[in-house]
Amino acid sequence: MIMQITTEFVAMDTISAIAAALACFATFILAYISWRQFRISEKQKEILDKQAFYQEQQTIISKQQAAIMETQNTIAGQQRDILDYQEQERRKDRLKARFEARTIKGDVGRNVQTYLQIENKGPADARDIEMSLIDMLSESPATLSHQVPTSLPYFPSGSVLNFSLMACMGDPLYYYLKISWKDGSDERHSEKIPFDLH
Repeated sequence: MIMQITTEFVAMDTISAIAAALACFATFILAYISWRQFRISEKQKEILDKQAFYQEQQTIISKQQAAIMETQNTIAGQQRDILDYQEQERRKDRLKARFEARTIKGDVGRNVQTYLQIENKGPADARDIEMSLIDMLSESPATLSHQVPTSLPYFPSGSVLNFSLMACMGDPLYYYLKISWKDGSDERHSEKIPFDLH
């Protein structure tokens, strides 16, 4: 009888020990699971923070790309404006007369005659031309004798006209041909072209 009771107590102690061990193991498992969940939550938070950071960087990059595109569009527009302006200037140039003046020497009998040679080197004809000779130093009308007309009705493109100059001893050597005209642009142009009597 005593042995039976002892055996029962031993069995109960064993069961209690096993139950306690299982309870400790279960507590450990629960604690481990909680710790793993905590770590997973921390990792998830890190991932979310990184995603937010990357999203912010992408937003910044997108804004920068938009600014670059806007700048490129502005530059492209300016380049178009420049090309349009250059084309307009080329068209204007095709409608313009352009004058050059120089002195040349020619023999007249035994004498050497000086001429003022005026040339329209532009692609357009000139009309309503007005001309005068100006002393370069004094900026006043030239006193030397000459046959340069004060006006011409028409001066075709590519044309060259020679007008005699009759300088006397003591006359200045440096002059301007002051010339104004209209051409295909329907604008009046004016220019002072230097020349000398050397």
